[in-house]
Amino acid sequence: MELGLSLAGDEAIDQSLNSPPHKRKKSYPPDHERKAQSAWILFVNDYREKVKVENPDLSCSEQSKVLSQIWQHLDRCKVEEYIKRARI
Repeated sequence: MELGLSLAGDEAIDQSLNSPPHKRKKSYPPDHERKAQSAWILFVNDYREKVKVENPDLSCSEQSKVLSQIWQHLDRCKVEEYIKRARI
């Protein structure tokens, strides 16, 4: 009499035991200096919340596309402000 049971679950467990361990994130001392943020990252940090409020139904990738369009049409003076901030 066949019960219709599958070993797929047991095989999946065996395969997960044989997989390589995950790499752990390297920890840094508290006084470690981080790499300077780019002008783009500074801009995104300033505008992300505004885009979320105006378009709450957008996914993260769609928000990034909107931010990219804003960046492309941003005044040259504003862009240079972000570039100066990134150099500091």
